Amino acid sequence: MNRRPPYALARDIAFTRRLFRAYLVLLFLLPLPLASNRPLFWSVFTAAIAGLTMVWAVGWWRGSARWPDAVRRARWPLILLCAFFVWGLNPGVSPYDSLDASLLTAGFLLLAFMTIVLVRSKRRALQLLWVLVLAG
Repeated sequence: MNRRPPYALARDIAFTRRLFRAYLVLLFLLPLPLASNRPLFWSVFTAAIAGLTMVWAVGWWRGSARWPDAVRRARWPLILLCAFFVWGLNPGVSPYDSLDASLLTAGFLLLAFMTIVLVRSKRRALQLLWVLVLAG
């Protein structure tokens, strides 16, 4: 079995800790602008979660983050979400509405992926639940 050195695990924990804090801030701010311009907020939300995902991907590529086993275990729900996203790209009655829906679906797909990647322990899950309760 190919084991990583112990310092690689420490780098992963430090790297994902900062990303997890940014993720919690994003989740806390997520329900705030529900009475305002929703399409604008969806764009900002999708850009923010895409930025977090890209930071994690660069960290993974450089060796600062590891690929969690939970992604492999959650592959079928992620595949179904990807299929739903691809299906939503088909323009229906209004191409602008389908583009807005696809943008929001991409944001939620990335949010689900980052939840699987970053919430690895009971402590982080409890922190996530507290943030969701406080945001509500």
